[in-house]
Amino acid sequence: MRRIKKSIVSIFVLSLVFCLTGCNSTENTEEATEDKRITVKVDTPKISSIENSGDFIGTVQSEEQVYVMSKLSGDVTETFFEVGDYVNEGDLLFTVDDTSAQIQLKQANASLSSANASLNTAKAGVNTANANINYQTASVTESFAKSDTTEKQLQLSIDQAEVNFRNNEINIGTLDNTLTNLKDKLNDVNDGIDALKPQLEGAKAEYAAALSDAQSNPDQAKQEAANAKKSILDTYSSNLSSLESSKDSLESSIKQTEASISTAKNSNCLIVEQADIARDQKSDYQNYTRATIGNGGLASLAQAQAGVVQAEAGVVQSKAGITQAQAAVDAAKLQLDYANVTAPVSGIITSKGVTKNNMTSTGSVAYTIMSDGSKFVVFYVSEDIMRELQVGQSITVEKNNEELEAVITENPQVADANTGLFMVKARVNGNEDLVSGIKVKLNMTTKHADNVMTLPIDAVYHESEKSFVYTYVNGKANKVYVETGLYDDEKIEIISGITTDDQVITTWSSQLRNGSEVKVENSVSMNNSQSDDIKVERN
Repeated sequence: MRRIKKSIVSIFVLSLVFCLTGCNSTENTEEATEDKRITVKVDTPKISSIENSGDFIGTVQSEEQVYVMSKLSGDVTETFFEVGDYVNEGDLLFTVDDTSAQIQLKQANASLSSANASLNTAKAGVNTANANINYQTASVTESFAKSDTTEKQLQLSIDQAEVNFRNNEINIGTLDNTLTNLKDKLNDVNDGIDALKPQLEGAKAEYAAALSDAQSNPDQAKQEAANAKKSILDTYSSNLSSLESSKDSLESSIKQTEASISTAKNSNCLIVEQADIARDQKSDYQNYTRATIGNGGLASLAQAQAGVVQAEAGVVQSKAGITQAQAAVDAAKLQLDYANVTAPVSGIITSKGVTKNNMTSTGSVAYTIMSDGSKFVVFYVSEDIMRELQVGQSITVEKNNEELEAVITENPQVADANTGLFMVKARVNGNEDLVSGIKVKLNMTTKHADNVMTLPIDAVYHESEKSFVYTYVNGKANKVYVETGLYDDEKIEIISGITTDDQVITTWSSQLRNGSEVKVENSVSMNNSQSDDIKVERN
């Protein structure tokens, strides 16, 4: 009996343990199911700006060395600067003996005075010739003025006939179009009549049958049916009557239009005849009457004109002599100017090739000046970047770990024929240590977008050529396709697909799928884990 009791107790204990273990297993299963939810962070899209920058290689350029050469051969009478001196643009560098140039200038001025005297004589001859031609011109002008009036009247008749002809042609074209439209409408009306007649006959038959039925079987429904058929018959009759009336009207309009076209064509024939007569009258006047009136006057006028031409030729010859003499004066003055050689640019003198009391020759280098002009950086970009760059835009120039500021000064938007790239030029600030010809690194903004909707870049997923995000909806991840734009290392532009009110999962996870159960980090569980109390921080 004790063994049996012990066995019963043992069985009871085992059962109790099994029950407890089973209960704990159920609770652990529920906890395990809850733990399968993916913990995520949630945020709403922000409105911010995005910039894309790029690195480029540029070449430093500066004003090249300027070589100062003498344009006058002769003895150097004085020099004013030495190697290492700083000169400003326009400073006098050296002078050359100008004795020979002074003599040439005096001779040239004497020749110019003689040429001016010859011109005055020639002008007097022109005045006499002009007085003679004025008299002849007045006589000829009177004769031609009267003939011009007559000729203009004849031409006016021709012009008026041509205008009338053109207007009539336009009218004929308009009438032809009107006639075509009327015939098209008549065809449409005939088609309508042809289509309506069978319908009218059918309506008559249906009404006769309905009326007979109503008379043989007096009944309100039968009578109403007969009335309905009568209404349809009346409608068809009215429509047919309207179409036939339209047909009569269109046929009348067609006849009137055809008559108008015939009248216009007959009128054009008359106009052509009138124009031909006017042309013949004008031709006769020009070939005979006008020629007789003008030939005598033209002969005397031509003789007077020849005198003017001869006198004016003398003036032209005299002016040519003045031009030649003036050129000699200018050349002599230029030689005098060449005796004083000035600095074409500001900078430091690096070499000197002339000395006082020694000869200098045309084309020999007298001074070399290193210009102190601004340094520039030249670089090449593709077309899409070129269109984003603006004159005045700031860029960064890097050389030996030192950064200098530069400003774009030229963006000609013309591609290089060999490379297809576009040259851009920027002026560098603080460029004392930059040497012409060296390569430098450039950094600049190539694209930007202001006040756009953005997300952390890790919140956007990609498949094939599409982009998508997961939004938080009732404890689950909801897959939403979006259109993206610019991006940098931290954020990406969202063009469409979501709004600033959407709660977007910003935690990247390879386990996320559309419909995955998720819980928000630091959230409070509600309604048996079906919803999370989310607090989204806004920047």
